[in-house]
This record gives sequence, structure tokens and C-alpha cells, in this order.
Amino acid sequence: LEPGRLYNIGFAIHDDYSAARWHHVSVGYKLGLDNPDAEINVTAQ
Repeated sequence: LEPGRLYNIGFAIHDDYSAARWHHVSVGYKLGLDNPDAEINVTAQ
């Protein structure tokens, strides 16, 4: 990850049953390192 840059990410969860399979996905999020515009902002200490 580069400081100040934004990355598009999403999450997926898979439920695997014998009768059916379910795939739950999130909306897109912006991940950043020391970037206040990010929805998920990682800060260096």
C-alpha cells in the first residue's frame, strides 16, 4: 500500500450448503493508507 493512494475493495462471504449455495457480497469500499478520503483508513503510528 502506498500512502495517500486509494484502493477499491469489496468483501464476499460464501455459505456452502448441500441444497443451495449462497454468495453475499458487499458494496465497494475505498481503502487507503493515511488518506482521510478513504472509507477504511489505515493510519501509520
